[in-house]
Amino acid sequence: MHEMGIASSVLEAVHRESHRYPGQRATKVGLRIGEYAGVDQESLRFCFEVLAKELNQGTLELEIDYRPASDDLAISFIELEDTEEEPPPSRAGFTANPGSEAGGESSETASSVRKAKV
Repeated sequence: MHEMGIASSVLEAVHRESHRYPGQRATKVGLRIGEYAGVDQESLRFCFEVLAKELNQGTLELEIDYRPASDDLAISFIELEDTEEEPPPSRAGFTANPGSEAGGESSETASSVRKAKV
């Protein structure tokens, strides 16, 4: 059952991406799955839900974009939102503006939800 391995890899990518943005948590991840990728969508959803609960990410939503006549299998986005907790202070004594080039998002978008393309 390679769906368990795919679910595990997706959750690892979400974990890595969310750690790049202190004070943010992942709420949704999007996958592009092609018809010829050989992935059973229901099995993948089940595996994803089981692993997400096990890793205390039970509220993380999986959005699947099914592509007919394609062999795609890729993460299309990871959606992040602000958490209640304050991010740790920067070592340099300042925090990068979410609308800066480093963040790539407008400050309006970054303050509530950020979609990270991976």
